[in-house]
Amino acid sequence: MVFVFSMFWSSFVLSLPTTAPAEVAFVSIYEPILKSKGLDLKIETYEESDDYYGGASLEDGTFKISVGKNIRNDKNGTLAFVLCHEVGHLLGGAPKKASSTWASTEAQSDFYATSVCLKLLYRKHPELVKMKVKPVNEVVSGCHIAFGNGIERRICEYSSQNAFVFFSDVWSYINFAGISKPTFSVHTPAAVEKNRNYPSLQCRLEIAFLGALCRDQSCSKPACF
Repeated sequence: MVFVFSMFWSSFVLSLPTTAPAEVAFVSIYEPILKSKGLDLKIETYEESDDYYGGASLEDGTFKISVGKNIRNDKNGTLAFVLCHEVGHLLGGAPKKASSTWASTEAQSDFYATSVCLKLLYRKHPELVKMKVKPVNEVVSGCHIAFGNGIERRICEYSSQNAFVFFSDVWSYINFAGISKPTFSVHTPAAVEKNRNYPSLQCRLEIAFLGALCRDQSCSKPACF
């Protein structure tokens, strides 16, 4: 019986889900930050869709982030950006959503993700910076001009790549006719953007890239913002 139990227990332990390193690192940084503001941090799996790209809520002293199973498992390397974007709704500042008293707009949350959160994350956990594909020339050039060489440049490139993979995945998922895939080579004029609360994927990539290039949050944002 002991042997059978130990076999069963070993199988059970091996089948337990593991927390992605990006989530562990994120919690280690933001749990104390939120605690200092009197808030608890909770990250949970959104059960209704494995590919749910993320949502956040603030209720009864708890800031909760929900993501689909495939995103939380970090299969495509977008979890860090998703978590940073969601906490950006809470900490990103103005402009706020018209429908909320506390949540920053999608664009502002994107900017916070790359200008603040991912920098904190990757400076403290450089082991997470694992570039699987070579960044495009616009990213290499921009990050080199902004940061020269070294870890700050790699963080800039990797954060930009995180954002690109995320918005490309969303573009593939929604599959709307007439919407072009986001790219670093396009710069959207202000007149094109009609929805300031929820701009286009192209504009959001531009915003995220500018955030990655930033040394602080006071730097300029793209025209489409």
